[in-house]
Amino acid sequence: MSELEAEHRAHYQATVVQEALRTAAADGDPYASILLVPDDPYPLYEQLRERGTLHRSAVGVWTTTSHRLANQILRDRRFGVRTPKARNPPSSCRSTTRCSDWTRPTTHGCASSPPPR
Repeated sequence: MSELEAEHRAHYQATVVQEALRTAAADGDPYASILLVPDDPYPLYEQLRERGTLHRSAVGVWTTTSHRLANQILRDRRFGVRTPKARNPPSSCRSTTRCSDWTRPTTHGCASSPPPR
């Protein structure tokens, strides 16, 4: 794929994501609205809090406004970055030793992961 084709593909993907976020936001999903970077996100944070400690967004991600719960999840070994063995690691990992075991389950939670280089 040429650089120009890659650029066009990335632009198309970003357009599709933006449209999906706008649709979810119009349907009342506060998380989608936050991702669209509003001038005043605080009313949206309140809407998220009203949805409970743990809420699944229409965008497909789980959200929490609880520091305690977020802290538990980020430190839990069961929650980490994984990918199917058929996929390649992200380009940022391809040349580093720390990513050599990319397809193995994590042995630590996200909060104890080493920072990116």
